[in-house]
Amino acid sequence: MVYNDGSAINYEVEGTLEASTLGTMVKPGLEFETIRVGNDVTAIGTNTNTKWGAAKEVILTKSVKTIQANAFEGSNIVNMVVPANVTSIGDAAFKDCSNLKCLVIKSSGGSTAARLVAGCGNLRVLNVNMTKDAYKSRAATCWDGETNQPNGLEVICTDGKTTVSNDGTTVEYQDQ
Repeated sequence: MVYNDGSAINYEVEGTLEASTLGTMVKPGLEFETIRVGNDVTAIGTNTNTKWGAAKEVILTKSVKTIQANAFEGSNIVNMVVPANVTSIGDAAFKDCSNLKCLVIKSSGGSTAARLVAGCGNLRVLNVNMTKDAYKSRAATCWDGETNQPNGLEVICTDGKTTVSNDGTTVEYQDQ
């Protein structure tokens, strides 16, 4: 079921929110900046990326346990919080989200997925549930190459912050 509360579109489905479900629920011209995923949704399906429309924010409930591969790839989201209850994030889940500025991953179950944020060149803040050393050792995997991280990216980790200095060929981390 999909309904409009005046400020957002709300998805209430049971199980996995699939691209086919999103496609049948969202009618052409029906655009919302915020999408709330209902309490019965346990997974965001793979390749739902083309079905988020103009949504700049997707709110996940505590029932969501899995974000499958390419779930938000190329979408228009600007800010995203992945709740701690998410136990798995698939490869390239946020790949090519060119509008994404802030990504908070409270979960420890997926912040190192391959190509997780590859192509997110406007990302300014990445908050991950890992230490600075763990992030640095896994950055190349998350970005599909360490030098693909945006210059000036602030990475907030469990033991402090580090800022990425990237000239396109070398990457340095300035711990704070």
